[in-house]
Amino acid sequence: MSIEKTSTHKNLLYRYFPQFIFMTFLIAATPASIMAQQAIVSGDQLSVPAVAVGDDFYRVELRLINTDPIELQIELGEQIFDVSGDNIATFSGNTLSIPMLVLNGVSYSADFNLVSEDPAIFRQTRLDILGQSSSWIGAATAAIQGERGEVGPEGPAGPRGPAGSGSSGGPAGPQGATGPTGPAGTAGAVGAAGPAGTAGLAGTVGAAGPQGNPGPAGAAGLQGSAGSAGAQGLTGATGAPGPQGPAGSTGAQGPQGPAGATGTQGATGTTGATGAAGGSSHSGAIYRWSVFSSYDQNHGWIGANSGSFFGGIQPSNWTDNGATVDSLGTIEELQTLFTKKGYASKNALIIADTWTSVSSTNGKMALALFRIKNTTSSAILWPVTAHHTSYHGWGERASVALNGTSVWDSGSSNINSTAVPQTHNLLIPANSTSTAIFASGSTAPGTNSRTVFLAFSGDSLLLPAGLEYVDDLDVATAYNE
Repeated sequence: MSIEKTSTHKNLLYRYFPQFIFMTFLIAATPASIMAQQAIVSGDQLSVPAVAVGDDFYRVELRLINTDPIELQIELGEQIFDVSGDNIATFSGNTLSIPMLVLNGVSYSADFNLVSEDPAIFRQTRLDILGQSSSWIGAATAAIQGERGEVGPEGPAGPRGPAGSGSSGGPAGPQGATGPTGPAGTAGAVGAAGPAGTAGLAGTVGAAGPQGNPGPAGAAGLQGSAGSAGAQGLTGATGAPGPQGPAGSTGAQGPQGPAGATGTQGATGTTGATGAAGGSSHSGAIYRWSVFSSYDQNHGWIGANSGSFFGGIQPSNWTDNGATVDSLGTIEELQTLFTKKGYASKNALIIADTWTSVSSTNGKMALALFRIKNTTSSAILWPVTAHHTSYHGWGERASVALNGTSVWDSGSSNINSTAVPQTHNLLIPANSTSTAIFASGSTAPGTNSRTVFLAFSGDSLLLPAGLEYVDDLDVATAYNE
């Protein structure tokens, strides 16, 4: 078998199998011949006895982490040697192919694709019963999540299969226990001799005769006490290592260690750049509007007659001197004046208010502002139908301006609240955002009352193609940009 071996496969093994280097050394020292067996599903574990990666072979353990879709994560990998047999799985490209996988006693073949390298996760792409198609979800969830039924009666023994090729069993186990202790050292030196026994009784003095033969030796005296133990002999040589024991079963997973101490908080990062103005989900017209009086009958011109709150135009000019919207000030002064926001579809009523009038000095003005974006490379005409009121006699005009330039004003006309609306043709410049502003003064006085009216009709707030409303006044920098 020859499978392309890439650096990606090898890096994957070294990254996720931290015991790989140790096992390579151990197995190289004690090579073994492995007979490949079919992969087996047990609980949520998939054990693959042999996976070919190029010219190398590995034993792999995977754990089910997801059932929809079926996904497994590598838990263990060990390199093995001298593998033989017909059921060897392969890992080529990004695909792990398993020719025989036993699940609930049924044999399948399956393919899994690598979908993550860190951690290493494989997703099922095929699961076939050997001889027909099947589904991992039904089989796998039944094996992993369902309750095990009662064991059926044992079937008759099948015929004896042919003898497998020679093998020395599974992978080598851990190092065996230490061999028996070597032989004892040499004995210590003999202790000192005990004291002599007591002398026997003296015999009677015989006649001096010739010296007789020596008498028999007296009985041996009592044995003396044992001498002190001699010094311990040298340790004997270490015995030869015993044969390596079989691999032990995998121990239960230990309890999770205590959580580490919380690290110190990092320094606060620098403030990010201000994001662009958020858009509105409203698909129709968006506008800003303002309604104000100019004169306090008890105290004089409101705001000390300063234009800073009134778009850069003094209150006295709005209601006594016929000011029009083409005289409005900077974009910042517009942001101060137009603080109310409105939404419409095709038409809109800005205000229709009849109010009590006590002098010719005070007046009430109504203004509406639209920001319109032309997304094309050509100017587009926008015809707008508007309802205005005005009273020239007291210097309160209705007017329209585009990008600070006058489009129309009521001049010397007095327009009441029932008058025919005006149609204004606004030519919106190409590739830019424009500012269109509409204004109404109040009508001529009646019985101590006046009316201010500003509205849009004729479905004229439906913009032509190429134009769109923009709600960006708060961040705008110019009338036209």
